[in-house]
Amino acid sequence: MVTRVEHSGVGPDSGARNRDSASSARLAVDPRWLAFLGLAALVLLLYWPSVRSLWMRWQPDPSYSHGWLICLVSAWLVWRLARSGQADHFGTSPWAALGLPVLGLAWFVARAAGVDVVQWLILPAMIYVAGLTLFGIRAAKPLAFPIGFTLFAIPVWDWLKPVLQEITVVVVGSCLHAVRIPAYIVGNEVQLPAGAFQVVEGCSGMHFFMVSLMLGTLYGYLFYRQWRPTLILLAVALLVAIVANWLRVGGVIVAGHLTDMQHFLVTKDHHYFGWAMYAVLMTPVLFFARRMEPPAGEEHAPSSPAGAGSARTAWLPGLAAAALGLALAPAAWALVVNSGASTGPVAMPGGEGGWDISGAAAESWAPHFRGADAELSARYAKNGQFVDAWIFYYAAPAYGRELLSGTNRFVRPSMGAVERRGPDELIIRSRDGDRAVKYWFDIGGRTVLERSAARKEQTLATLSGRPQSALVAVVTSCVPDCEAASSRLDTFLEQMEEALAATVAADKKQAE
Repeated sequence: MVTRVEHSGVGPDSGARNRDSASSARLAVDPRWLAFLGLAALVLLLYWPSVRSLWMRWQPDPSYSHGWLICLVSAWLVWRLARSGQADHFGTSPWAALGLPVLGLAWFVARAAGVDVVQWLILPAMIYVAGLTLFGIRAAKPLAFPIGFTLFAIPVWDWLKPVLQEITVVVVGSCLHAVRIPAYIVGNEVQLPAGAFQVVEGCSGMHFFMVSLMLGTLYGYLFYRQWRPTLILLAVALLVAIVANWLRVGGVIVAGHLTDMQHFLVTKDHHYFGWAMYAVLMTPVLFFARRMEPPAGEEHAPSSPAGAGSARTAWLPGLAAAALGLALAPAAWALVVNSGASTGPVAMPGGEGGWDISGAAAESWAPHFRGADAELSARYAKNGQFVDAWIFYYAAPAYGRELLSGTNRFVRPSMGAVERRGPDELIIRSRDGDRAVKYWFDIGGRTVLERSAARKEQTLATLSGRPQSALVAVVTSCVPDCEAASSRLDTFLEQMEEALAATVAADKKQAE
């Protein structure tokens, strides 16, 4: 006879259900974390020009080429915090969203002034404040490291490059002398009988230094509960990074000396040689770090104190306030830039006072200003004398497209030297002849001569809805000498300055 058995909630099946229920509970996360993910994505979307400029800054610089990896680690740390439930019991703080418009204003001013590093620093700060809005001020400490870890991806550490570079030259030079290698140190150049090595910023070891700084800090956060072992680990890791770079630079120089500059490390590549040496030296550091971890019995996962936590929808006003606070600055920027939108001048002015356009400006020299929305030039002639005129026009400050960029200059260092004769006059000394240059900046319709003053004027002009800027430069060869060339430019500007200025301003008048 078959007997029917009723299960009463205990036994193997019940235990499995209980285990599944517990597992589901562990996998569940507070819905505020999904909202936080949405706000972080909103920051990246609304402030995309700054995000893009940071990405472009990473590409050519090995010291920051790992930036995308740091952002992934930061995201993993946030996910780890969400899974731990450490912040789930905190209440929301909608008033914290008031910090977002303040940060947005700082971003607006930094973008108007073309100060990229401030824009980049504001991005993680906004994500952090958005997190405080959802999880409350008590979440300030738990959120600080996961989000602050992104600071290792932001180029605020460049001041270390010349320091590490100088130390490398001194130490390597001293070691070469100690082993009786005839080396003569001139600045950052190491001169040997067989040739010379230039210890450039890329040889400073900044990339090793940053990796050690990042790994040491992350290891301490994950495995130590006190600052002391973290600081010890950082000191050891940074020392290893510096020594690895000394060995790399010294090894390449010695190889060049012994092989009459024919060694593979000299003629081909020493990049991977440096990383291999760094990896070998860092291996014992990892064992050392493991030894400093607390005993397994003393480790404990952070527990969530009992508390009512946040009501199911109590955080929605904070979410709305944060989203609004994030959107204000980009909306204001779009309004300001679009209200003063212009495409720039389309043609150089015709000749005045006997000066006539005789063709294109000479290709042998031009101001090194890149990213202009409009670039115009022409050669003017009068009685056998020639003057080239240039206009570089920028509709609004943007990364890679701004008048006052640090990469914009009148001549590249490799092409010649600049000698300043006055606030608006330069002498360009180059291999193919000297030239006299007179110039001015047009910032929002105002004439500015000095770059420092132009930066301030650019900020004020952009904030007031006049983001346009331009460089106007006139140049002529120093024939028979630079004094005669300067006088020629003065004569040219007496007849042509108003026409050049009107050309820059014409498009702004049309836009108005």
